[in-house]
Amino acid sequence: MPVRPSIKFYYDVVSPYSYIAFHLLRRYRPTWNFDLVLVPMFLGFTLKNVGTPPPAFNPVKVEYMRKDIGRIKTIHNIEMNVFPNPFPANTLKAMRLLHAIKLQGSAEVLEDATVKLFASYWTKGEDIASPQVLASCVEGEEYLKAMETQQVKDSLVALSKEVVEKGVFGAPTMLVDRGDGKAEVFFGSDRLDHVAWFLGKEVPKAKM
Repeated sequence: MPVRPSIKFYYDVVSPYSYIAFHLLRRYRPTWNFDLVLVPMFLGFTLKNVGTPPPAFNPVKVEYMRKDIGRIKTIHNIEMNVFPNPFPANTLKAMRLLHAIKLQGSAEVLEDATVKLFASYWTKGEDIASPQVLASCVEGEEYLKAMETQQVKDSLVALSKEVVEKGVFGAPTMLVDRGDGKAEVFFGSDRLDHVAWFLGKEVPKAKM
């Protein structure tokens, strides 16, 4: 008997396309009827492991991204700044925090913290390496303390190697399990129509 479909979402809050995909997946979730499984990773580690330079280091790519993201946010009615200053930001501490929540907290707490961190950077332009900003994204100090432990730091490094073995080479990456024994990997926020096809769903029409 088929089980409920799931989408493992590999992301880093520094990635504008991760922000877009996360926003749209949460928008589509009620009608697509899937479980969203968040897997926060530090993109810098992953790119290093696959030998790919960050796109933000290429000025031609950055200029294209500025125009591309401007179109996307208008088409899909997504609030975001293009680009926050600085871009790219150093998200190592932010991703350690999210990874600590992934290891020790609930899916609901992780999603809530992810929403807040994305908003802090992409809509408010805040310094997400700041201890004050990180603290504002979680309740209490449990995860703030956990993120500083060697266990969490080492685990995040190990994760960056594990995800490459699963076919992840950038962010956002989605491992879509249809629930019938078939699964596929999709890369990029512009592949959500492919995800919909794989799940037998439709992408809601964008509001222009």
